[in-house]
Amino acid sequence: MKRILLRVALAVLILMYACKPKESAILYPTPTGVTSSKNYEVRINGMPAFVYDTRVFFELNTPDRVVSFTQFDLIDKVNIEITPNKKVESVRIRPTNLKIPYIIKDGKIFITLTEPKKISVEINGGIDDNLFIFANEPEHNAPTANTPNILYYGPGVHYINGGYGILNLKSNQTLYLAGGAILKARIYAENASNISIKGRGIIEGSTLMGRQPDYYRKYLGEADTTQRPFFVHFKDCKNINVEGVVLNDGPHWMLVFSSCADVRVDNIKEFGYVDNTDGIDIVGSKNVTINDVFLRNNDDCIVLKGMPNDVVNVKVTNSIVWSDRANALQIGHETLMNSINNVLFSNIDILEQRNRYIGHYAMGIFNGDSAVVSDITYDNIRVENCERLISLIIEKGFYNKSQKRGKIENIHFKNIHSFKSADIHLNGFDETHAVRNISFENIFLNDTLTTPELFLNPYVYNLSFNQNDRQLSVIQSAIEKGCIFKPVDISNWCNRSRIDNVAGDGKGWFDLGPTEDMAELAGGEHQLTDVPFQ
Repeated sequence: MKRILLRVALAVLILMYACKPKESAILYPTPTGVTSSKNYEVRINGMPAFVYDTRVFFELNTPDRVVSFTQFDLIDKVNIEITPNKKVESVRIRPTNLKIPYIIKDGKIFITLTEPKKISVEINGGIDDNLFIFANEPEHNAPTANTPNILYYGPGVHYINGGYGILNLKSNQTLYLAGGAILKARIYAENASNISIKGRGIIEGSTLMGRQPDYYRKYLGEADTTQRPFFVHFKDCKNINVEGVVLNDGPHWMLVFSSCADVRVDNIKEFGYVDNTDGIDIVGSKNVTINDVFLRNNDDCIVLKGMPNDVVNVKVTNSIVWSDRANALQIGHETLMNSINNVLFSNIDILEQRNRYIGHYAMGIFNGDSAVVSDITYDNIRVENCERLISLIIEKGFYNKSQKRGKIENIHFKNIHSFKSADIHLNGFDETHAVRNISFENIFLNDTLTTPELFLNPYVYNLSFNQNDRQLSVIQSAIEKGCIFKPVDISNWCNRSRIDNVAGDGKGWFDLGPTEDMAELAGGEHQLTDVPFQ
C-alpha cells in the first residue's frame, strides 16, 4: 500500500512540474530609492514592471519634457498592460513598419509581443511624453559578484566619488550592471584592450558636473572653469564590447570611441537630455559594428568623425534612432584625416529628425576638412519624420580646421522610405573637391516610388537614379557649361538681426549671444560655392 501511495505521489509531482507555466519574461528588481514613473504603470503578464521617467530635448524655454521607459527580458510571448495618467484618445506604436496591434479598453492599452522589440508607445500624438518599451533577449551566462575580473554592480543606486564621477577601466575588465542597478558615473578607458560593459542596468549622468555647454552655463549655474568630459569614452583601445545597458541623461557625447579598433556595440539604449549628447561617436576608429541599438539624443545620433585617424569598416544595422536636435545618421563635420570609407547603414528606423536649423538632415555627410569620404551605403532606411532627408556637402564650416578641402565619392542610397519629404541636397566645393558617383535606387515617399527633389550646386557629377533594377536617368553634371549665375535677392526673407547682444532675449539670428551671432555677415552681395546671393 505504501508503495502504491508513493508512486501516486511521485506521479502527481511529475504532472505538476510538467504543467507548470513556462516563464515568458524576466523582470528586474525595483531599484531602492528611485521614484517610479508618474505618467505610466506597466504590467508584464500581470506582474508590475518598474517604469522610469527621464528628461529629453532640453531647451531654455522648454526644460521639462519627460518621457518614460521600462525594460525586461522576453523569453516567450508576453502580454503588456499600460495604464497612462491621461485619457487615451489615440495610440501610435513605432516603428510603424512593425505593425504591432493594440487594444484600448477601460482607459488602458494592451499589447502582445512575441519576440524582443524596442517600441515607442505614443498617446494622442505625443512624442515628448511617450513610453518606450525595451523587450531584451535573455542574458546568457550572466556573471556574479564573485566572477574574476568583474566590476559588479547589483540592484540599487551606486555612485563614483568626485564631482566628475569618473570610473577608469583597465585591460581585461568587465563592468557588469545587473537589472535594477543604476551607476551614476562617467566611464573612461585609455590604451587598454579586452574591455566589456554589459548587463541590464543603467549608467546615468544626471548628477555629474560638466553637463552644460558654454552658452548655457551662466543661466544654469555651472562655473566657466568646469570641464566637460564625455560620458562613456574609450581612447586608443582595442577589442571593446558594450551591450545591453541603458545610458541615461549623459553630460556630453554619450558613447565615444576615439582611435579604437575592433569595437562591438549591441542592444544598448540611450536618452540624451542636454545639448551635445551625441549618441555614438566613432572618431578615427576602425572595424566597428553597431547592432540593435535604440538612441534618442539631443544632438546627432550616430556620428563618424576624423581627428586624426581614418575611419574604416563600420557597420550600423537593425537599429532605431531619434534626433531631437540635429542629424540622425551623420558623417562629419570633422574630417581631418585621409579617408572615411567602407561604411554600411542598414535596416534602420529614423523615428524623428526634428530640428529645423539649416544643416540638419536625417542622413548627412558634411566633409569640412581634407578627407576623401567614399564607399558609403545606406540600405533599407525608414524615415518616419524629418525636416530634411539627405545631404552630401563639402564646405569649410564652423567646426573644421584644415585649409584643404576633401571629396565625397561613391555613395549609394538604396530602398529609402520617407514619410515626410524626399529632398536631396548635394554641394561640392570646386571642380577638384566635388561630389561624384552618387546612386539612388528605390526612393519611396509614403510607400510610393518617387523621383527625389534635387538641390544641386555646380560641383556635382555623375548621379544615377534606378527603380526596381531599371535605370531611369543619369545626370553627368549638375550645371551645363557656360551657365551664368545671377544674384538672387533674399533680403526680404533674411530679416532677423545678425547682431545678438544678449542671449536668450528672443532677438538675434540664433539668440545665443554675441559669441554665437552672425555679425560678420554684412549686407550686400556674397557668394556661396560660386553662386551669388544678395
